[in-house]
Amino acid sequence: MTDLFVQDVFLQELVLAPAVLLAVLLAAAYVFARARDKRLARAQQQAAEDGLTSTAPRFSRRPPFSRAPAQAAKPTTKPIARRDPRPQRERVLDLHQRGAIFALTDGARIDGYQLTPLGEVRVDAGPNYETRLKRAAGGRFADANALTSLREVRQEQRYLAGTGRDGKPIFKTRLAHEWRAMAVQAVPVGPDLAAPPTYRDDIVLIDGSNLIHWEVDAGRARAPSLRPVTQVIAALKAKGVAAGVVFDATAGHALEGRFLGHDDLANRLPGAADVLVVDRGTQADWVLVDMARAEGLVIISNDHFRDAPSARHLLKQKGFVAGAEIELLPPRA
Repeated sequence: MTDLFVQDVFLQELVLAPAVLLAVLLAAAYVFARARDKRLARAQQQAAEDGLTSTAPRFSRRPPFSRAPAQAAKPTTKPIARRDPRPQRERVLDLHQRGAIFALTDGARIDGYQLTPLGEVRVDAGPNYETRLKRAAGGRFADANALTSLREVRQEQRYLAGTGRDGKPIFKTRLAHEWRAMAVQAVPVGPDLAAPPTYRDDIVLIDGSNLIHWEVDAGRARAPSLRPVTQVIAALKAKGVAAGVVFDATAGHALEGRFLGHDDLANRLPGAADVLVVDRGTQADWVLVDMARAEGLVIISNDHFRDAPSARHLLKQKGFVAGAEIELLPPRA
């Protein structure tokens, strides 16, 4: 009888031992979790009192056996766009010159165009040589709009390095590394390319959505304004030239935080010949280009309309803020 009792007690202990061990492990895990939470809370409270962001580690709730990758932390700040430090006048003049060059090729011809050579341009080899070639061509030739025969040239140059004791010149040689191209005037002759229109001299077209940012771009204002538009309209009117103005549907939101229609903006621009606000979802650039081509109008804008190939050979007039006035550059395609 005693043996049976001892055997029964032994079996009960065998059954209870795992349960007791599991309970002890769970209790220890609970105590550890509570202690960890208290440490995190104290760290966050201390960071808040110090005015700092907590650097305490965050424990992921993702199970360690999960194969799903954890999502990367989202950046808290947007990257800052690099701003051209040059004055607005230099930036606009640069675009006026190099922006006119629509093609750069190592060939001697461009399909669909009749080419008239204007002269060779050269720049030292180095970064952005293509941009520098376009700038050189646009600055040197008023009619240049393309570059052909692009080639890299390496050659020895002989130069005067001084004079010797006997008075004779001393010559040395150096390796010249250049990029060269031929500046040309390209006139479209193919059936798929529309020739430039005959331009009127009594009316122009203003890209209103572009001009309202000119003062901001010049660093003279913090918000878009109609002042550049009104100044340009007044300057044109003094020369006997009328101006139509085209705006994006979002122009009113940029100006006053709400939608402004034709009448709203026309009332604010009494000197304009006409004011058009394009429909929502319609790009004003395409409307400007179509109107300019159909009516033979110069477009006043610092945009070069690269998204509209049909604007390639249309005359565009750029400008910048000069003191309290607006200065316009000569029209150029």
